[in-house]
Order: sequence, then structure tokens, then C-alpha cells
Amino acid sequence: MANEMEFRLASVEDEQQFWMWDAHHCPRPMPPLVQDNFKYFARLGLGMTAQFVNGYLYLPVMNRHPGAELPPSPHADARTSWEQHFLPLVQEQLRIIRSVDLSLPGDVLAATIPVAAERAAYGFASTMAVVGQVSEKLLPLVGFLEKAFPLDGALRAMTLVGGYANETAHLGGAIQKLADIAREAPAVVQALQAAAPQSMEGVPACGPFLTALAAFIEDYGDSALTWFETHGVTWREDPAPVYQLVAAALKDSRAPAGASAAERREKMLDECLGQLSGSEQALLHTLAADAADYVPIIEGRARWQVALAGSMRRPILALGNRLVENGVLQAPGDIFYLHMSELADAAAGTVLPRDVLAQRM
Repeated sequence: MANEMEFRLASVEDEQQFWMWDAHHCPRPMPPLVQDNFKYFARLGLGMTAQFVNGYLYLPVMNRHPGAELPPSPHADARTSWEQHFLPLVQEQLRIIRSVDLSLPGDVLAATIPVAAERAAYGFASTMAVVGQVSEKLLPLVGFLEKAFPLDGALRAMTLVGGYANETAHLGGAIQKLADIAREAPAVVQALQAAAPQSMEGVPACGPFLTALAAFIEDYGDSALTWFETHGVTWREDPAPVYQLVAAALKDSRAPAGASAAERREKMLDECLGQLSGSEQALLHTLAADAADYVPIIEGRARWQVALAGSMRRPILALGNRLVENGVLQAPGDIFYLHMSELADAAAGTVLPRDVLAQRM
């Protein structure tokens, strides 16, 4: 397209604002349906109106608005609020999205997808509910250490909040467990280290490994390429990336990442205490204890955000398959190049001109 590199915002008013390209969470251009899906996440979870320019995500630096209305937590503690109040809200939205009947008629599926997007965004808002609260606990620790150690205070602070049990460490532990089970069957090890097989079926003595893999996929199968790339293939659809992780774990005899992070935390604490006065030592102990929940909450939030994005693929691809059967699309994945507002017409048989669809790809 001749104008594909032009930078155009939606309105003159938008051009008066400051916008930030979110290269961390969305480093690649998103297709139209994924853009529309993310706008739900931004509106309800972040209180922002997302913009997409040439497929890239931009968020406003200012001009935020209220997001989803969530039931207030009865707990004052951020960790308790997350685990006992907001996480169950996330898991309930996931349960409902995953329970969508994929055999529904195309028009019903088309109507279901925006509802599912709303539910996923509500779940996303629930993951964000205590981020501010737990971040406020981290900032005093960072400020204290930056003053005490001007050269590397922030790095010291992040080391002091590391090494606590969290979802990323749990994922690493689950991969290590799969590797341990694989080691019991040399043929499984050989297959894994060969070339990340598409299937372990037929490999001698693979039963225990496949049983453990099925449990792993049940927990982590909706993981997508990054947070919001709903068009990316999930581990549930293609476990090859899991095989690669297990193969890497088979070659790596080092201690689990969580244990080494805990060791670094304790070493850093001793190092800091050795350079502080008695009153400063007491304050550091207090600030570090207050911030100890930061990583468990942040990593838990990330795990479930990925699951929420990945959960949207099932109903979307179910409709994509239906549209292929009806001659509206050539491949199920082409549905990601439709806008949310075009799904109902597509389900009714309206064929988007091939050249228009091609320009979006």
C-alpha cells in the first residue's frame, strides 16, 4: 500500500495528545480483529482509548477515563485481595469464555465474540485492580535504596523483591517436572532433543510424559505469543514450543530460576545491611517485607492476562471455520483480518472483497 507508513490518528483532537507506542506488550502490527479486541482491554482494564497506526498499538500518556466497575475487595492486603477476590473474578470470566459452544450457528457465534471480548476485558481489569496498590509498596523501597546507593539503588530494590514464589517460577517448575518425567524414558528424551516433534504419539514409553503434558496444557494451554496477540497459535493448538522448553530443561542442570533468585535476594540483603547504619537496617527490613508481594502479584497478573487473550481464539476460530465452509473466507485465520463490526455480516454470507482483505494482510 502506498500510504501504509503514514502516521494518522483518528481525529484532530487525538493529534493534540501525547501517545506512546507500546513496544513491550505489542511489538508487532496487529490485524484488525485483534486491534478491536484489545480496545476492550484498554477501555475496561486500563481506562484508555487505544489507537492503532499501521497496526501498531499506541496508548495515551494522559486523558484516562474510568474502566470497568469491579466489586470492591473486602481485604486491605493486596496479596489477599488478589488471591481471594480478584483472581476468582478472572477465573470465572475464563470459565465462561471457555464454555462457549463452538457448534453454535455462525450468526450466534458472531454475536458471542464481542460478548466474550467484554468478559475477557473485565477479567483483564480484575488483573489490574491491585497493581497500583502493590506498586505503592515497592516505591518506598526503591526510593530508599536509590538514596542510599545512588549508582544502582533501583537494581538492588528489584533484586530484593525477587525469588518469591510466583507464576513464572511455577511455570518453570512445571517445565522442569515434565523434563524429570521425560528422563525416565530414554526414547522420550531422544525424541524431544531431536527436533521438537509435533506429536509424541508412538514414542516408546511415552504414556507418563503425555499424561503430564496434558495436565500442563490444561493449566497453560491458552498461552499466546505475547500478552494480546490473539492471532498467535497457543500451546493448546501446537505444543511444539513446550517440547522445546522441555528439551532445553533436559540440557540444563542448573538450579531452578526461583531458587537462584532467592539466593540473590538474600545475598543482596546482606550486602545492603553491611553498608547501612542500625536504624537504616531496620527500615530496610520493613520496606523489603512490605514490597515482598510485588513479584508474585505482577507475575500472577501477567499469567492470567495471557490466558484471557488466548481464550478468545477458540470462538473466533470456530467462526472462522464456519466462514470457510460458507465460502466467505479462504482460511480460518483470515477472520483476524475482519473487524469486529464485520463479523455479523460475514456470518450472514457477505463476502469481503478479496482485494480489501489482501490489503489488510
